[in-house]
Amino acid sequence: MPAQHPGPSGFSVLRDGSVPVAERGELLWRELACAACHDDPRTATRRAPRLDDIGARVNPAWLRRFLDDPRATRPGSPMPRPAPGTVDAERGLLIEDLVRYLVSRGGPMPEPKSTASAPSVVAGQQLFDRIGCAACHPPSDGRATDGPSVEFGDLAGKWSADALVAFLRDPFETRPAGRMPHFDLTPPEAHDLAMFLLRGQIDNPATADRPLTRPGLRYEYFEAQLDRLRDGALDDLEPSASGFAEGVGLDVPCDVREDYVALRFTGHLVVPLDGDYEFFLSSDDGSMLWIDGRLVVDHDGLHAPSTESAKLRLTSGSHEIRIEWFEYGGGEQLELGWSGPEFGRRPVP
Repeated sequence: MPAQHPGPSGFSVLRDGSVPVAERGELLWRELACAACHDDPRTATRRAPRLDDIGARVNPAWLRRFLDDPRATRPGSPMPRPAPGTVDAERGLLIEDLVRYLVSRGGPMPEPKSTASAPSVVAGQQLFDRIGCAACHPPSDGRATDGPSVEFGDLAGKWSADALVAFLRDPFETRPAGRMPHFDLTPPEAHDLAMFLLRGQIDNPATADRPLTRPGLRYEYFEAQLDRLRDGALDDLEPSASGFAEGVGLDVPCDVREDYVALRFTGHLVVPLDGDYEFFLSSDDGSMLWIDGRLVVDHDGLHAPSTESAKLRLTSGSHEIRIEWFEYGGGEQLELGWSGPEFGRRPVP
């Protein structure tokens, strides 16, 4: 019968439940000499990725897969398999304790502030091509290349959206010896690029512990003869259709008649950083905009195509947004734009 390896010296005696699993993981951290790579640059020619707050950045399920087989999970990784001589059953327990310890460093993952929309994913793909990411990584359209490229691996299963945004803005903060260049991305650019890279979380939310919010906005379509929106004119009406739209506008996935109609959009707007923002609401006929339950732009009533705007100071993160619009007769229009501290006027995603 082959010899069995119980694991690092002194570890098995802590299996009686008297010591929290995170502390057992910390003991493993020391016994397996993980600090030889991660915490002491004097003994390493290349500095390993920083693990500060890793529990807030990386999905525990991905950490578990990575520790079990680093090079299969992330091809090309120099990370060795922890406790390679340990029998499988015991090794699984060791890995679980390591995961618990790493998650305790800054975890658990916070609720995401960044949310996805179809326009932001498209903008992210365009940015990916424009700044030359395909010089090192596979092309954005997935086609094969003749030369070597750095595979992404399971980004959707690894990263939270907010953590990837932060990494794209400053790659050297967590990977001081990384080869990823600093592109000086603005917060909106980093957000769009992250949404493109994490689009797998939208396609298959089961691949991520904290999936991205469904892209776009929920819409409700009403058929009613209105001349105003004030006083909750839509609240007592039953929508003729509802679903999800890519953004604010009249191009919703249902048949919309020309006159005597109304729309209501609800969802969340991701604000990239604290600051002053201006919102531009253009419509024919009336429209109104609320953010976090507060009326921001009042463009109600019967009128020709025109624009009203308002400024509002917002904190970074996700904010509830609601837009209502009605059309009495004649022409019709509905558009919503915004500008912020680091970007000019553009459509709200």
